[in-house]
Amino acid sequence: MLLADELYCIAHDDRGRSRVPDRAVDVGLAAALLGELVLSGHVDVCDGRLEIVDGSQPQDALAQTVFEQLLDQRQCRQVRIWLALLAGWSFDAVGERLERRGLVTRTKKRWGRVTRYIPVDPCAAAVPADRLRRQLVRGVPAVVADGLLLGFVQHIGLADVVLRDAPASSHHAMATAVEALPSPQRALVALVAAAVPSATDERW
Repeated sequence: MLLADELYCIAHDDRGRSRVPDRAVDVGLAAALLGELVLSGHVDVCDGRLEIVDGSQPQDALAQTVFEQLLDQRQCRQVRIWLALLAGWSFDAVGERLERRGLVTRTKKRWGRVTRYIPVDPCAAAVPADRLRRQLVRGVPAVVADGLLLGFVQHIGLADVVLRDAPASSHHAMATAVEALPSPQRALVALVAAAVPSATDERW
């Protein structure tokens, strides 16, 4: 799974219900979509701005869509603005990508979010959180992608999902993994931390 796919799975239960306020999930998924471009080397984050460092097309179709929007809006480079823009459609964009890969099925509801994406295999959907938990418990150093995922998990309110039944040392391991991130990824996590409280206030 790509970064936003894993965050989506962690953020929703086996009935497709969000574990934290919807708007916090939306911002987290928006950040994860930008994070995929940072991890692939297409985009850098510097002084709160997105910088294009590789103009070639990303391999993933959704990443291509996000990247093309960045290229089309060259006058707008503030990360906080892109988090707000992408948050408007990140939920369905990531859900539809998971649907195309056969990992979820789409359903319609009469309350809350109009659409939910239900895991086809709840055990498979639980893999990202379980994998991170095992690594933290064992003290395995996190690769950059996992450190970035942990940063998003931490700041949109999902730490308890990943750290369920984990020893206290795992909490420190999570913080250490986030602090050890390279500057661009650490900056993106910090911007999510700043965006989520205002997003949550707006939602509730």
